[in-house]
Amino acid sequence: MAWRWGWQAAAVVGLIGWGALILDRLFEPPPTLRAMGLAFFLGVGLLWLATIVIPRLLRRIDDRQLLTLLHHERPEEAELIATAIDLRSDPAPPNPKLAAATFDKAERTAEQLREVRLTRPASEYGFAWFAAVALGGAILLGLARTDLASRFIQRVALSQEPWPRRVELIAEGFRYDESTGEWTRPGVRGEPFEFSIVARVAPGGQPPRTVWARGPGRRLTTLTRLGSADAEAIEQRYRRRLERLDEETSYVIRGGDAALRLRLRPVDRPGLTDPRVVCSPPDYLRAESFTTAPATLTPMPEGSLVGFEANATKPLAAVEATLRTEDATPHAVAARLEGKSGRVIVEPLVLENSSVLTVLVTDRDGFVSAPIETPLEARADTPPTVGLELDGVGRAITRDARLPARAPLDDDQGVASVLLRLEVSDGDSPPVAIDLPTPVGLPGVARGVADLLSLRSAAGAGRLRLEPGDRLTVAAEAVDRYDLADRPPSSSTPITLEVVEPAELLARLGEAQRELGSAVESLRTDVERLEYEIDLATRRGQEDEPPESLARWASERGLDARKAAAGVAQAARRAAGIRRQVLNNRLDQPALAERLNSDAAAPLRRVADRDLKRVRQALRAEGEPLTTSRLAEASRAASQAVETLGRVAQSLNSQQTYNEVVALLRGLIREQRVVNERTTRQQNDNARRLLLD
Repeated sequence: MAWRWGWQAAAVVGLIGWGALILDRLFEPPPTLRAMGLAFFLGVGLLWLATIVIPRLLRRIDDRQLLTLLHHERPEEAELIATAIDLRSDPAPPNPKLAAATFDKAERTAEQLREVRLTRPASEYGFAWFAAVALGGAILLGLARTDLASRFIQRVALSQEPWPRRVELIAEGFRYDESTGEWTRPGVRGEPFEFSIVARVAPGGQPPRTVWARGPGRRLTTLTRLGSADAEAIEQRYRRRLERLDEETSYVIRGGDAALRLRLRPVDRPGLTDPRVVCSPPDYLRAESFTTAPATLTPMPEGSLVGFEANATKPLAAVEATLRTEDATPHAVAARLEGKSGRVIVEPLVLENSSVLTVLVTDRDGFVSAPIETPLEARADTPPTVGLELDGVGRAITRDARLPARAPLDDDQGVASVLLRLEVSDGDSPPVAIDLPTPVGLPGVARGVADLLSLRSAAGAGRLRLEPGDRLTVAAEAVDRYDLADRPPSSSTPITLEVVEPAELLARLGEAQRELGSAVESLRTDVERLEYEIDLATRRGQEDEPPESLARWASERGLDARKAAAGVAQAARRAAGIRRQVLNNRLDQPALAERLNSDAAAPLRRVADRDLKRVRQALRAEGEPLTTSRLAEASRAASQAVETLGRVAQSLNSQQTYNEVVALLRGLIREQRVVNERTTRQQNDNARRLLLD
């Protein structure tokens, strides 16, 4: 009985061993799955021993069970022994002699049956032969392929060593998962995915011509072989491309005698949430720091410290930040990860001009996020705007002139200094800068005077060398109070002045007086025409004219008076300008200056501000009829204006003879200058010839 169960156990162990060998060779399950299989078969075996084998081996057989087994082999002997047993159980048999004879015959029969087997099941021989063949095959395989035997023993011991194969499949970029025995690799969800398999063989071997992949739904596809199929190589690469990776997918790759189990795991690209821009304005603004979202970010002052913070959607491995401007290549800025959650922090940087901050984060799988761009618009500290006006200075000046300067200024944060720069065109004299008082508030005006006489008399670097014929360039410059970009000072439009002799300047001023006299004559003609229109209307009378026509006529004449007043005021300013040029250029002409003021500028201002204003007021009385008295008042005012303009024109034209004399003197001065230059050149040539001789 024990041998029977022993052969059965040996046959089962052989069957399980060979089955495990074949399945493990085909599929190479992971150690966890192999441990579960071993535990299952061990549990089943122990349960079989505990519930079937051991109870049957230890169970006792009584007489009746023994006779039942004997009846299958020897029915007659079994009946004899059963009769003897029944008679022996009776203490007073009816026929003692017959009972004794039956007992003797039963004992002799029992002695003859000692070597007879009661049961001979046919399955015992099959189990024995199967166990012997399985054991013999295992011994022969171990002797023929010791590497396979040792590797199987190692794998039974839950080793991770793979089976030796002619072809080795390598999944590039995949990571082995010990718990599942699969090679896993993450891919970006919703994007194309491509993986490569390398088939490696020993020298002299041939890579498989086809590598198969069994994917979802048991669909079988082939991998694309890279390179020529007829080329001999130790390694061959195969590729598989998926249009989209939307869900977790498993593949079984087979090539030659090797197999791989792959699992493609979709993941999302890393991203940033709740981005924040931290801005600290420059110290000079005395403003507080603030934090805002990029969508609501407004232009920041130039020179601000700008930082960036955001949370990550998944654990990160690295962060990279670059700053790109419009006219420069991107350059890296400091960025770091903080905490286990992977909070991204870009260190504060100085915002010098409008830029774009680009942040790229990389997760632990090596996937890079889409560029996260944050425009940083800098509100530049605008340079000062500066102008320049020279009061009472024309295009020609003398060497001793005074230059009253007026520089209008404006800036958002104030200016540090204002300069008046003078530069001579000959290039020998260095530029001279004069500080102008900085206005308290902006917009404002910086005023100052450049005295050329004092500058010519100065010593050292502040001396200005001027000669007739030179050109003097004057410009105003303003330095920004907070010049973060190191910009050059803001400069006004330069004014170029010609340096001339006093006589020549006086002649030019005489020409200006004649031009002014012609302008005054033209204005006098316009006012006379206005006076004639008013006198004509007065003599004709206005009784028969409709009110609308009278109002239109009065409006037209008032407009004529306004235009004439504007022209007269302009002439008065020109006369005052000529007078200031006489004074600023230090011309020794006090009578001329006084005459320009008393006989030209002042009368012209009275005509514009008083006489022509009376004409407009007389013609413009609203709500009142245009009466003869009003016309007479307008006529008297116009007549007085004509008279004054006539005197002014006569005074200006009286200078014609003097101007002609000055012009003659100017010609003589030029001719004398030419003669002097020729004489100087002749003397230089004579001296050179003497030295050569």
